[in-house]
Amino acid sequence: MTDATCRAALEATPQALVVSDRDGAPLLMNRRARRLLGLGDGAELSEWPGRMSAASGPAAEGWSLLPVGADETRGPGGAHGAGGDVPFWVWSRRLPHDPGAPLRVLHALWPCHVNEDQAHAAGGDEGGFDEMMAVLVRHALLGEMGGALAHQMTQPLNVIRLTAERAALEAERQIADGAGDQALVDRFARLADQADAVFETVALVQGAPGVAGPEDLQPVDLGAVVNRAAHLARGPLRAAGLRPEVITPGGMPMALAEPILLLQIGFATLTVLAESAGSAAADASVEARADGRRAPPSSGGSSLVVRVDQETAPGRLIVDMAHEQVFLDDLPLTPLAPDLSLSRRVVLAAMALAGLGGHLMLLVDDLGALRGVRLDLARAPGFGGSDEAAADAAPNTPAPAPHAAGRPIHVLVAEDEIEAATEIAEFLGDLGYAVEVVGSAPDGIDALDRAPRDVLVTDLSMPGGGARTLVRAAEAAHPDLAVIIVSGLAVESDPAQADLVEMADAILRKPIGLGELRAAIERVLGA
Repeated sequence: MTDATCRAALEATPQALVVSDRDGAPLLMNRRARRLLGLGDGAELSEWPGRMSAASGPAAEGWSLLPVGADETRGPGGAHGAGGDVPFWVWSRRLPHDPGAPLRVLHALWPCHVNEDQAHAAGGDEGGFDEMMAVLVRHALLGEMGGALAHQMTQPLNVIRLTAERAALEAERQIADGAGDQALVDRFARLADQADAVFETVALVQGAPGVAGPEDLQPVDLGAVVNRAAHLARGPLRAAGLRPEVITPGGMPMALAEPILLLQIGFATLTVLAESAGSAAADASVEARADGRRAPPSSGGSSLVVRVDQETAPGRLIVDMAHEQVFLDDLPLTPLAPDLSLSRRVVLAAMALAGLGGHLMLLVDDLGALRGVRLDLARAPGFGGSDEAAADAAPNTPAPAPHAAGRPIHVLVAEDEIEAATEIAEFLGDLGYAVEVVGSAPDGIDALDRAPRDVLVTDLSMPGGGARTLVRAAEAAHPDLAVIIVSGLAVESDPAQADLVEMADAILRKPIGLGELRAAIERVLGA
């Protein structure tokens, strides 16, 4: 390849690229690399005071401090303003060469630190870092508004879920008495499932709880989260000829993460993989038609596969997710850090995963085509069983009537949504609990003062001060009372709700299931 051809290829690539000799001296540099390194378009490469890493093997990657020079088009200090050495992630690979020809090495650069000067200087080709910051601001604003709007949506969703589940139970009882309709049961069950599906989508918009440190993380079933993300991304996946499911290995270990944030990351990466697969299929079809061949058949619903490596890094999970054919063909892939020339969605996902102490890398083949995604996550240490099995149990499973000291267990339900409160009260009453419903914090305090209660189930937001007022009064006057807080918000990770979380024995996230509520009551009572 001639220098002119090589130079044209470099300029056509949105990534910052440098071609050096085997000792790291730059021979060619595209426009974006020049701007990142503070070298003017007309400047000689010899004016740049740095060198790339020497070629110690066929391929290498890692952090490298590179000097940023002065570009006369922006004044002293170059892209970073102050100049000096700047950290870059550099991926290097030896270029093919004829015997006896000098060795050349291709280096791809990803900047670590950027500021406003570099934003305008280095990113002109694809919108720039300044646009990326604008995207971050818009996403932050969406998160703030989405959180409030999603919280408003949880109330009607919760009522729909409870009403549908309760109606299904009634229809099942009628079937047992020989007078029911199974089709009606199925309809109500589908309605409850749809309410769950809508809430999962709302959770993505609502935003994840803040993560300040390892104490905010919890064991997460990575396989379940990835498949939930695939279900939410089923439209793009099906359009790309992929099944809306992910094949995970048996006995998949638990990751240490924040579940909603991990769901958002999974959704973002799956949609990017779907777009990449769809583009590749479209390109193959166009090439086939241009050559007079029949377009290759659609994959007809092939799957994405998860492969987990627990051995390479102790205490970590290296999770590769790619098209099943990649693993069947044992295709060699190279992990690369996400670049701003790619989908900003995956860059945001990488930044979010970094907040969990993890890393996101893109898996590309020798031609640079995106083939998969690698997640590097902390592995959850040993932990006990989950309450999910109890929560998923049939809510109308026969059980002895609950009692305490020879009397029925008394449950106070504080909920201002009368429809939801009615469904909960009737369900618990059928199980043998003595139930009273109040619609405000002051009414709840009065009810607690009138008669002893065993369990308080309270909504977070209510008239008269909400759950905080009610729970504080309950803790002061009735310290043995078990408290369950129900909320559409992730109160566990909200510093403003820390005192309320500490006073609660259990916290349920809307929309709640009747079986989930029953399991929580039995758990806080030690049943």
